[in-house]
Amino acid sequence: MEGLTLAQIRSGLKDRNDLIHFMSAGLGYKIEPVFYENPTEDLRIPQSLSVKINSLWLVCSYPGEIPFQIYLAEIKEFTFYTCKDIAISLLRSHPANYLFVFTKDYCHIVFFCVERSFEKRPYTWRREPKYYCRFLVTDCRNPAHDDLLVLDKLRLDQLSTAPDVIYNKVINALKAGRSAIPTWFMPWYYQLGFSRKAYARFRKSGLI
Repeated sequence: MEGLTLAQIRSGLKDRNDLIHFMSAGLGYKIEPVFYENPTEDLRIPQSLSVKINSLWLVCSYPGEIPFQIYLAEIKEFTFYTCKDIAISLLRSHPANYLFVFTKDYCHIVFFCVERSFEKRPYTWRREPKYYCRFLVTDCRNPAHDDLLVLDKLRLDQLSTAPDVIYNKVINALKAGRSAIPTWFMPWYYQLGFSRKAYARFRKSGLI
């Protein structure tokens, strides 16, 4: 299987139709787009978040004991926290494994996935859920070489059909590559210029 090219990414991420075609022809996902006119009513996304969404699409779905789904959200407020809050809101109201594709104007696109684990609280035997946000910010006009490598890892093959296999493939791809992340997309603690030691602690915690 030949690798993706930067030209394919540039031409494939220009608008909604190109992106959906890219997900199908370029990455090999089973595309069956469904438009949600009212995310609050249809998916129980809080109204405070729904007003930040211009349009929301279920791009594809792989049913199973724990389904895997891909959503495309065109959003008004293109920040880390908007992406995170929408993703975790849907995760809590509809437990499944997801890949979210967020964009404002198709100049930048975020491939965003939430990795969950149950971890023991300090000094107790109690375990509680912990969320790790894994994402790739791609400049559609000038994609980096790292973007190509990560998107190449997101591609499905004939063996990648089970929902849990696809989810693990997505998680591992997004964890593997980390290109330069625009400061305007990062959380407040990065923008405020925390020390390198504090930044390392945030990174280790999985917040970034």
